[in-house]
Amino acid sequence: MKQLFQEAHKRSLWQVLGIYMAGSWVVLQVVDQLTESAGLPEWVPSFALVLLLIGLPIVVATAFLQHRGGPVVADQPASLADDESSGSAPTDSVQAEVAPFVATVTDSTPHKLFTWRNAIVGGVAAAVLFAVVMGGWAYARNEGIGGAGTLVAKGVIDDGEKVILADFSGDSTMAEVATMAFRVDLSQSPTINVADLNFLRTVLERMEVDPDSRLDEELAREAAIREGLKAIVAGDVARAGGSYVVSARLVAAESGEELINLRETAADSSMVMESIDQLSRRMRERLGESLGSIRASAPLDKATTTSLEALRKYSQALRAIDGGDHDLGKGLLREAVELDPEFAMAWRKLAVEEFDDPNARKEAATRAYELRDLLTDRERYMTIGTYHGYVTNDNDAAITAYRTLLDQYPDDGWALNNVALQYFAQGPRVCTFSVRATRLMPCSIVSSRRCRTTRL
Repeated sequence: MKQLFQEAHKRSLWQVLGIYMAGSWVVLQVVDQLTESAGLPEWVPSFALVLLLIGLPIVVATAFLQHRGGPVVADQPASLADDESSGSAPTDSVQAEVAPFVATVTDSTPHKLFTWRNAIVGGVAAAVLFAVVMGGWAYARNEGIGGAGTLVAKGVIDDGEKVILADFSGDSTMAEVATMAFRVDLSQSPTINVADLNFLRTVLERMEVDPDSRLDEELAREAAIREGLKAIVAGDVARAGGSYVVSARLVAAESGEELINLRETAADSSMVMESIDQLSRRMRERLGESLGSIRASAPLDKATTTSLEALRKYSQALRAIDGGDHDLGKGLLREAVELDPEFAMAWRKLAVEEFDDPNARKEAATRAYELRDLLTDRERYMTIGTYHGYVTNDNDAAITAYRTLLDQYPDDGWALNNVALQYFAQGPRVCTFSVRATRLMPCSIVSSRRCRTTRL
């Protein structure tokens, strides 16, 4: 330890600052990896960063003051050396000449507070504080103590509890999509079991309610009480100016008490799905699911379908195609449309992948086009563009569809890629779209000669 103090004392201010910054980077990388692998909360890296920022001015001040207070070696005046060698006492004039050197040594004495010993002890204390906070959070979460405690740990619900998801209320254009997306996300959680649509239809029939009627919060609560379920999940998508406020809550079936109430804000309609993802993750965390499990679950693509299994096949197909395995992707897409014959986006993507069979391509594109009215705006314009590109060969109509989509979603990589291809088919007019698409989705765009020309 003594040698460590001595080495630190020898370093200049810039050397100490560089060492501290490099060490801080290593610490943050380790904390980030532990957060992912050990299932720590997302605020842990920020907490570690705050501790490191607090330590930064302390280390800089210590380096500055201790460097000033280091050994001062000054050449003695010649007159003083002569007096010492002769053994005689220095005269008053010599003492006056030496006074500035004495003052310099006195002013440069090491600071007693900002010492390397204190700095290192402070660093150890910060590490202990970090460990104590993490341990306390983990204990409170597992034991159901305070705000960190999960509902499963508190005994409010059981692990694997079945719940009913009510239809989201609010903006009519986004509520249905939000309900479907939230169902998909919650269905991946092992902590709760979201009642499937067949179960709900059976319950509603026993209640003598039209199974196709909208399942609002009150109806969902009544169904849950009839089936002896403890809770339901409800939500809302409200438009506020140009943005959307998306909320989700877990409600006790009997009392109507809100056990969890969460909210996210989306800047525009293109960000609603991201807000849904954040809400579902936060709800799964509050329920009691392991954070590592939440992060490990591969997100499913946001596509319109009533079949969860078909959506899983579709998402697997997209990952396989992105990885270059087009045969596997094509097979998975065919399984998806078998599970849900009205899965328009799966038909559309299958048309893209049927590059060896023009008839099968036209058939799949036509089937997707016939189902376009069931889709969101983004999906519908993508489907229209694909149909005109493959079936009618009307480049202008395809370009119009993709441009309309880009008016709403300017950074949509698929639309940028496909409209660039349509322009490319008309001649050397690919410019802005191909460049923007390449930035978003490299190695799939016509502007790169090294990449295969492909539609998405």
